[in-house]
Amino acid sequence: MLVLFLAHLVRQIRVEFMLATVRAESSETALATLRRVETADRNESCRAGGEPELTSEGATRGEAGANHVLAPRSGFLTGLDEQALLRAAVAHDMVIALDAYPGCFLVEGTPIGRYWPGGHADVDADDLTGRIRNAVRTGPERTEAQDIGYGLRQLTDVAVKALSPGINDPTTAVHAMNHVGVLLCQLATLDLTPLVMRDDRHRMRVVLDRPDFGSLLDLAFTQPRRYGAADPVVLGHLLRLLADLAWHCRDEQKAQVTIQLERLIATTTAQDFHPTESARLQDLATDVRSALAGSWASRAVQA
Repeated sequence: MLVLFLAHLVRQIRVEFMLATVRAESSETALATLRRVETADRNESCRAGGEPELTSEGATRGEAGANHVLAPRSGFLTGLDEQALLRAAVAHDMVIALDAYPGCFLVEGTPIGRYWPGGHADVDADDLTGRIRNAVRTGPERTEAQDIGYGLRQLTDVAVKALSPGINDPTTAVHAMNHVGVLLCQLATLDLTPLVMRDDRHRMRVVLDRPDFGSLLDLAFTQPRRYGAADPVVLGHLLRLLADLAWHCRDEQKAQVTIQLERLIATTTAQDFHPTESARLQDLATDVRSALAGSWASRAVQA
């Protein structure tokens, strides 16, 4: 039993196994939290009974007459009780919109959203504050329960640390980015728009913000691009991952992929690579453009 336990322990702490575990857990979180675009309700501004209603876009930007929702505690936002927020909004006849989402760090007393009173002029502030306090869960560290970006952050951290001069392990960095690519391609098929919750009369009551596709791409690509700027192999792998993502993303997401492509091209152009390496990177950039246009360029799968 001791030998079997030691063998299991050795397997558990191997970086390849840990990367696969993080990606699998992140995938489960995304599927449990987000809906696929085909089944998502795209008409967020529909109205019930002809009554005027605040749109989800307006709620996330802020509208006249709004009051601040303050963070009840300091710490990482680890989860939201969505149904509790909906009950609070219905009980007080209001719309509640939160800008903070799981993974954000909160400072007690700092605004994390807004609420708009409905037909009642007076709001029981103590009851509302208590309901929000119970619905907003915080902790000393991030968790994967509802945090869409947590797995991406962990995988990216592994890649960045592997690229540091003290470790200098580009192979591990590439393995980590492989899992990042798989996760991003999955997220590209899911609905990342704010979650809109409605009451029984189909009136909008709660709007919960989420990290958008562009911010997730920034999280995944920015630091590996910067810390791997001097390595053409790392840059080439980032371009290949971007081509995979370009193939999976929807039309409205292609602008964000193009932004990452332009940044990668600028990074490669600034380096003093061998002409052969520069030409290879240019070819990979062309592959990304082809994938964005719906054409796949044949290429060898490299280790």
